[in-house]
Parts: sequence; structure tokens; C-alpha cells
Amino acid sequence: MFIVMVTSNTDSAALVLVNTALPFKIFKTHHFVSTDERFVVTEADPAKRIVKEINGLPAATEYARLVGVTINEFNSKDFAFPSVVVKIGGTDYVRSLQKANTDGSLTFYCAIETGLVLRVAHGVNLVANLEQTFDAVRTEIGSTQLVLGCDCILRNLDVSKNGLKDHVMEIFQRNDTIGFSSYGEQFRGIHNNQTFTGCAFGSASGIETEMHDD
Repeated sequence: MFIVMVTSNTDSAALVLVNTALPFKIFKTHHFVSTDERFVVTEADPAKRIVKEINGLPAATEYARLVGVTINEFNSKDFAFPSVVVKIGGTDYVRSLQKANTDGSLTFYCAIETGLVLRVAHGVNLVANLEQTFDAVRTEIGSTQLVLGCDCILRNLDVSKNGLKDHVMEIFQRNDTIGFSSYGEQFRGIHNNQTFTGCAFGSASGIETEMHDD
């Protein structure tokens, strides 16, 4: 059994409990790799997802230093903030920045709090990462007959900006994927950004093969 919960901006939600005899796999993927460059959120407003200080210094100034950009670049409408990740249990979860504020603070799209240790991350090939993810899913449960997916709107914007929409759509179609773009994803209770989460269902023949082998 697994749970799917979808919320909307009208203070409502849909909660679905699914029980199936089919083999299935819950998975997530993103196209970011963490580096060894770490920093600590030393002052934050969790309710507003605002970081005021990083490493005891004004957040925007220190973050700019860490990723090697200038404050002026933050104010450019074409500037895309490099993503950061938090490592939990050896797994990276993306935390995306939304904007730099005039008071030197940073607003995040994702849950943030004082004391959080973050790592600077760099992007890799999104299309190749998506292909590898579906390959790994098929290796575990066999051929898929349906994948329910939630793809972060920030990924959608990235795909469109870089002219990758046809490539990504072809991968989704080939892997029987349906779903929607989302504004923040949950995976095993952890909030993510810029992440594709999904549940893949294998075929009934996989069950028959497993029962026969037993």
C-alpha cells in the first residue's frame, strides 16, 4: 500500500490510498550533484521560508561568495539561482532558492530552518538522468505499464528554457507516464524542489513469474 496526496491553492487536498498486487516502485530523481562546499543556516524565518544569515553573515552576500557570483547577478531577471541540497541519510534532497531580497536575505521555495546544513550543488544532464532513472526502475520491477509522476514546475521551466521538451516527453511516453507539474514534492515525508517523484507499476506477468519461481 502507498499514499498519494495532492493539495491545491484552495485550502483543499485529495488523499488516495492505493493497494495493489502488482509490483511497484516509489522513486524520485533530480539532476543535481552535491559538492563538498557546505554552509549553515544561522538565522531563518521558517514560516516565510526566508534565510537571513548563512555562516553568521548576511545570507545573500555569503551565498554569492560560496557559489562564485556577484550580488548584481542576483538582481538580473535572467539569473537562475544554483540549487542547494540537504543530505539526509546519505541521500540528497534539493532546496531551491526563489529570490534575493533587498534586506540581504534569501527566500526559498522549500522548507528551511535555523541550523540546517546545506551543500552547494551543480546540475548534470537532465535527460540522461531521467533515462537512467527509468532504467533502474525497470531493472527492479520489470517492464512498466503505468507510472504516476509529479514533476516540479521548476524542472518544467528548465526543460522548456533549454529546448528539451520533446526529449523529455518522448521519455515519459515511452515509459507510460502520466501526471502533472507540481509546486514542491514530498518523498517519504521530506519536502523537495526541482525533483521528479513517481510510482511505477509493473505488469501482472511479473507476479506470475515470481510465484512460479517460488
